[in-house]
Amino acid sequence: MRRRLKFASLLYDHVFLEGGLLTMHAGSGGYFAVVEDASLQRPARWQTPAQRHATQASQFQLNVGREDTPGVPAAVTQPVLVSDNEIAWQATLEPFVAELPTGVDWVHFVRTKDPQGDEAKVMRQWTWADERNPALEAAIPGRFVRGAVIKDADRDLAIAALNGLAVAVDPFHLQVVAQRFNDEEGWRLRGYSVPVLYPQVGDLPWQAIADLRREPNIARFRAGVPLKAWTL
Repeated sequence: MRRRLKFASLLYDHVFLEGGLLTMHAGSGGYFAVVEDASLQRPARWQTPAQRHATQASQFQLNVGREDTPGVPAAVTQPVLVSDNEIAWQATLEPFVAELPTGVDWVHFVRTKDPQGDEAKVMRQWTWADERNPALEAAIPGRFVRGAVIKDADRDLAIAALNGLAVAVDPFHLQVVAQRFNDEEGWRLRGYSVPVLYPQVGDLPWQAIADLRREPNIARFRAGVPLKAWTL
């Protein structure tokens, strides 16, 4: 992800990152996801592989209850969802802030709203097709896990497509797009690759990225691609 951010910083005028902390669990019994702001109780920290593995080894449970007083947690709750943890993510991009040098004004943390209007219509159309894609079902067999990945991927793809944004997709969510090319009944897509030569800047320090952005040739190069970038 760090490499992607550095490449995007030279390709685009602005880089938008989803703010907040994403907690997501999905398994054979269902899925649950929520995005919250960082706090003293839940600081923005990257989840380690060991933490993820430990969480996946246990079940997750979702309880509900009635609040007799608004804002006061219910005294009595009951489980409505209990499942194994095929996905156990606690994801955030906010720790990248500490790496950025002074004066970085092209990286923005934002919180997106759920698609409305044309965005929602496009998202529903894509989701309907993806849910019926046998190639995607073979790649991600679990129904609830696949449904969660489809929903999240199509949400961001629809927002990007209708707002002139480029979007960076992680390998797991990329299956939604990749398997469209293997769907001969629904999507029936055909594609091709275009080789592009680009400087290997992924390992450069952030200050060097900031300096390169000010180079006239890089600025002219950036002017020839979309003005915005969106990364997941």
